[in-house]
Amino acid sequence: MVQAPAARHFDLCNQILDATSVIDELDTPDSVLDCIHHITSREYHINVLAAARLPEQFGNLDEIVDRETIFLHSSAPEGWWKAYIEASQDYPSVIYAMTELCMSPFTATEAMRRLDPVGADRWSVEMSHNFGMRDYLVCPVGGRWAMVYWSADVLTHRLTPQLRALLFMGANTAVQRISDLVEIKARKESDSAELTPRELAVLYSLSRGNRVADTARELEIGEATVRTHLKNAQSKLEARTQTLAVAKAIRQRLIP
Repeated sequence: MVQAPAARHFDLCNQILDATSVIDELDTPDSVLDCIHHITSREYHINVLAAARLPEQFGNLDEIVDRETIFLHSSAPEGWWKAYIEASQDYPSVIYAMTELCMSPFTATEAMRRLDPVGADRWSVEMSHNFGMRDYLVCPVGGRWAMVYWSADVLTHRLTPQLRALLFMGANTAVQRISDLVEIKARKESDSAELTPRELAVLYSLSRGNRVADTARELEIGEATVRTHLKNAQSKLEARTQTLAVAKAIRQRLIP
């Protein structure tokens, strides 16, 4: 017997509530995403795509680091993420822009209808279609994170207000735990990084928008010395760029 929508929603609500206590005991982002995916994919054929911490500065791809600020679920179509990042180098996605601005869940279909983009602005949605993702539900969480579900079908007409709210609840539960795990990892890394006072001073100066020359004048040291301190800090923080080193230092609360 097929369950009525109300009964299915009630069942999903109970499963997500039950998952809350389970998720609090999970110790990896992958296991957290798996927990929610198992529920939503089985009940509604809606898959978990990823959970991500949004960059401090819009469009800063240096802050989007696999396994550090973005956690892809295994259901993500193979090759999609690489293609997405490569395309984003030239043109940020309008969906990403809307994620930064919105506080409530929205589907890609709804975003396209509301923004009515043309030409190159449609690239992210068209690319998703090429990878079999007909639609996805973006759930912004707390202004700093987002979790995304995807489906091979258009979601707009399938998502009742109750189902949308339940998926949002699942996203909040998952993101909260993943955020905690990221924080725990950051604390461990900060304990082992052992940056010197000068290295921290250089990162703090750069975090305020100063250039190397500005930092050298501010700290009354040579520009070559600033670059040396920066290089050492990047090595200790395992950051491939200056921007990422500053972002990691902020996230690890090494600098204000």
